[in-house]
Amino acid sequence: MDLSGNRFKDFPETLCQIHSLKILLIESNQLTEIPCQLSQLHKLKELRFKSNPLKDNRLKKLMEQDKIKPVLEYLAKQWTEQHKSSASTTAKPAQSKQQQQKAKQNVEIQDKIEILHFDQVGDLKGRQITLLPRVISVRPHILCCILRNVDLATPGNLKKFLNLQNELHDDICQKRTLATIGTHDLSLISGDLVYDARNPDDIGLVPLGKGPKLVSARDFYDQLCRDAEHERKLKKRNQLSGLHKYLTLLEDQNEFPCLSDQDRYVISLPPLTNAERSKLSPTSDSIFVEITSGHSMDICRRVMDAFLRQVLENQLGKKANEEEKTFRQVLTLQQTRVVDDKGQLKTTFPSRTDLDWNEVSQGKIFIERLTNEK
Repeated sequence: MDLSGNRFKDFPETLCQIHSLKILLIESNQLTEIPCQLSQLHKLKELRFKSNPLKDNRLKKLMEQDKIKPVLEYLAKQWTEQHKSSASTTAKPAQSKQQQQKAKQNVEIQDKIEILHFDQVGDLKGRQITLLPRVISVRPHILCCILRNVDLATPGNLKKFLNLQNELHDDICQKRTLATIGTHDLSLISGDLVYDARNPDDIGLVPLGKGPKLVSARDFYDQLCRDAEHERKLKKRNQLSGLHKYLTLLEDQNEFPCLSDQDRYVISLPPLTNAERSKLSPTSDSIFVEITSGHSMDICRRVMDAFLRQVLENQLGKKANEEEKTFRQVLTLQQTRVVDDKGQLKTTFPSRTDLDWNEVSQGKIFIERLTNEK
């Protein structure tokens, strides 16, 4: 949306409600403030408001320097501080009956996120991913998480889950060219994992939905390229379709990225495919999620954030029990760690700075971080 070169004195507040907004240009107006609520539009990738008489000199300077990412981070920090301030206010005006009824409804549809510590004892211990040096020059960024007690058994829920993943691939992942989402049945993955890059002739896997035959990553990639070229010719296009643009990411690469479990089974070949071995089914209740990117860790975090929001909005968490009847659903997240080949910690997700949001759709979210006790 381009609103530049007008005479806006007040920011159009309705823009803060357009959750599909990706680019907003509102330069050369007469705005004195930019609302921090814009930071909650999680699909927003570009925001420009140069040549406005802003009161906030820090924000104005960041924009004039074309620092788009720091601008969004600065607005997000303001948003967090505002909510902390409002939460600490003890004096509240008397509520009307209508307000009380609305507040009661909000409580009734509240969602809960439980976060289990990585070192949780027993069977709930988190998984560790070792990042090997060879993959750094190919596709270096990986962020993982475990979703426990997911409801895929209810008819239609597995389809919802797969559809939301496909929609995110088309949208925020830009046809897999920015990032790729892999989801796996945790019970079918053995132990900790290794993220590496290897010669595609030496990588063997059964691609998702391609039958029982083991193929090399090279043969699978070549077949995808042939399919893409056939489609291009059928549609008489000069370039590959958006569906196959991600194939160019591995063009002329001598090594392909791959994610393997403790038994050396390849479960993911990003950005091409997951393996049939760890395929989700209606009986899957614990899901291993991996987001990989060749661009930045920030993109991985944005995609993971959007993915978890969609899981909640589609109500795929377990239904709350009688003791937690104020909650609509409970989604349990298990921390994972990414370390380098020397065991040095690279990333933990979710960390204490992640999931800094309190609303999904019409519901509220309550986040509980559990200790590492049994």
